[in-house]
Amino acid sequence: MLTETRFKEIYDQAERLRAVGGYAAAGELLLFLFDHGRDVGGYGAVRLSFVLRDLAELADLANPRPDPTAQRIRHGLEARRDERERLASRGDAGFTEVQELLALNRALGQPQRSFDLYQGLQAPSREHAEIAAVRKVLAGLMLEEILPGDAEKIAEQFAYEQLKRRLLELDREVATELAAAAPQEGEARRIAAEIKALCDPHRIAGEKDLPRSEQEKRRLAELARDTAALLERHALLTAAPAGEEIRDRLPRLARELRELIARHEIRADLLRDADIREQLVRLARGVAGLIAESRIAEDFALADARPLAEIQDALAARIRHDGLLAYEALLRIGEDAAAERTGSWLLAFRQDEETYSSLVTAARRARKPKIESRLQEEAQRLLIG
Repeated sequence: MLTETRFKEIYDQAERLRAVGGYAAAGELLLFLFDHGRDVGGYGAVRLSFVLRDLAELADLANPRPDPTAQRIRHGLEARRDERERLASRGDAGFTEVQELLALNRALGQPQRSFDLYQGLQAPSREHAEIAAVRKVLAGLMLEEILPGDAEKIAEQFAYEQLKRRLLELDREVATELAAAAPQEGEARRIAAEIKALCDPHRIAGEKDLPRSEQEKRRLAELARDTAALLERHALLTAAPAGEEIRDRLPRLARELRELIARHEIRADLLRDADIREQLVRLARGVAGLIAESRIAEDFALADARPLAEIQDALAARIRHDGLLAYEALLRIGEDAAAERTGSWLLAFRQDEETYSSLVTAARRARKPKIESRLQEEAQRLLIG
């Protein structure tokens, strides 16, 4: 069994081999650590970060014509990634295998492949509970993979799901009015106004030209465009007509609304807006837990068991990465209170100029001027004054 002491010895040996040009031997040792270091205490972060980083460097991924040693290491990484992809596709992957799959794709410079797998599992997940479980784990971990600057993508996914939810609400309301003795459009018009507010920021004229990596944005843009056209076609945003006219046009509205819902494959049981919110809150809670854990480790460290500097650095990097992602994404989806609590935890961890600057920038990107201004004033008072 691989122990923490032995893990460190092998990792140090690989570093020495790299320093003297023993790249093939170093690659074999690092692959051994990846394969057998899963359960080695606190080295999980090292295995999925530093070990894979070193292997990616040895694989010379930027070179279209790598030498034989780099090629073998590259194939080794790809083989391990492919094995975990097969497990995920069959529904046989657990949390650890999915986590390794994402880390391998990141190391190989192919993070989009993880998203493509997630999309590809959508259809089979409807028929196989095991695949649905894998897809759920993949969704949660993918949120943690996205950098803070990509919080916009999470917000777009949330907006897409919210727009679908409101369309289903409008469909139910129109059906209710159709069955009424004296139909009214008041509630339908209120829902339509809220739907329009959701559509307006995402109606992109050239959405079909967006690259594959922007497919979530493209789907949202297409749905926003089609929805806005339907609202305009049925004058749901203009003055309400007389009662008889309402009864005449409600059936047409109901028919076209159902056609829109069917064309975009909108189903209540597949909506993910609540899941996205829950995942972000869970990510924020995890950040708070990591901060508490780091403080405990500092306050109650044993003289003979100091954690590795690399692990401390990796922990701080993850706190910053996950915390800023959760903070900005929560702001973007309107969960300001949860975002503010996340920001408070981050400032409790590092109340410095860099943290304040990052939070201010995130608030600016999320278009929260009041929060941005408050953070700036607070930073001036605490750091300058």
